[in-house]
Amino acid sequence: MAKKRTKITPAGQLGDWLEDVPEDVHDAADAYDKAHKSKTKSQGKLNTAKDTLIEKMRFNKVEKVRIRNGAKILIVSATDKITYEKPEEIPAA
Repeated sequence: MAKKRTKITPAGQLGDWLEDVPEDVHDAADAYDKAHKSKTKSQGKLNTAKDTLIEKMRFNKVEKVRIRNGAKILIVSATDKITYEKPEEIPAA
């Protein structure tokens, strides 16, 4: 029969909740939380823009569109995925 192992958590690690944390730790946690919220909002905007692009490309039966003055091409795939490609030749402006 195998021995049962008991989990030992040293004091001050993972098991203890500190109400009084140093100010710099609190400031760093607030900065991280703010950046995380911003990332989440940005990701939401990107997903909305992508869905709108796919919808409009499908509605207008467009598979490719040039962007950045022809420096890049956006392609919609059959699986509703947008990919970037670099054209072989950039058209004259």
